Amino acid sequence: MLVFLLFLGAVCSDESFINFIQKYNKKYDNEELSYRLGVFEQNLKIIHQLNEDQPEAVYAVGEFADLTTEEFNEYYTGWTPSDVEYEVVTLNGTVSADDIDWRSKNAITPIKNQGRCGSCWAFSATESIESEAFLSGSYSLEKLSCQQITSCDKQSSGCNGGDPGTGFDYIKQCGGIETESDYPYTSGSGETGSCKFVSSKAKVKVTGKKTLSKGEDNMLTGLAGRPLSVCHNTGGWQHYSGGIMTSCSSGGGHCTQVVGYGSSEDYWIVKNSWGPSWGNSGYLYLKKGSNLCGIANYASYPTI
Repeated sequence: MLVFLLFLGAVCSDESFINFIQKYNKKYDNEELSYRLGVFEQNLKIIHQLNEDQPEAVYAVGEFADLTTEEFNEYYTGWTPSDVEYEVVTLNGTVSADDIDWRSKNAITPIKNQGRCGSCWAFSATESIESEAFLSGSYSLEKLSCQQITSCDKQSSGCNGGDPGTGFDYIKQCGGIETESDYPYTSGSGETGSCKFVSSKAKVKVTGKKTLSKGEDNMLTGLAGRPLSVCHNTGGWQHYSGGIMTSCSSGGGHCTQVVGYGSSEDYWIVKNSWGPSWGNSGYLYLKKGSNLCGIANYASYPTI
């Protein structure tokens, strides 16, 4: 690494890029180095513009600052909408709380990391099963196996993308989902892997799935009962570092978990799967009121 940094210092005077490489332990061959430097410098311009346009949010150099938008979408998103059928729920009820945060109710597991694999859909499905199982009163809160859904759900395509609905269907059909400790995640480098599900180790069973009618009002009411699996765009998410995002351009399709909302500044609390060093300790706060990123278009949950 020392030799590489000496070489880098000889060809690159951009101290921020050198710091970036050291912080995130990036390794490039000589041919790739100049290309990644160019991408990094272009991302610095994007970050500057995002901060100018959205003063309520913070955008900064993070782990993904050496990737083009196209590369980032290919490696770290992964929602492929399916035609699976849901029971559609239209709530139109009264919101009983000014704010809800399911983290404070111990219904949310810690932030996970999908790595360089388009398995966000499997993480979103797994996290919704975790929360719903806990809220059913039949299970304690426990980390369940994102790897099982990634590798075993053949309606979706593992690291090449998928949909939470097929994940819910798979767990219902196979008889349950294992814990993360029994079936740990191994696809972070981009390999879907073969299915190694052991039915005798299934911990939580799923009986079905429901989806909310589109719209923030319906999602607001739905969050009174549970966290929700959601799928949406990710325009600008690559460089998000904190604060409240107030604008969202088109971007890669991605699935996450909405775990609540705040009323004082009207934002959704979104749990992501890019590790705790991304965003606001792994979370993103998204302005309510105009369905930014299409956050309320595809909200669903399993039944336990």
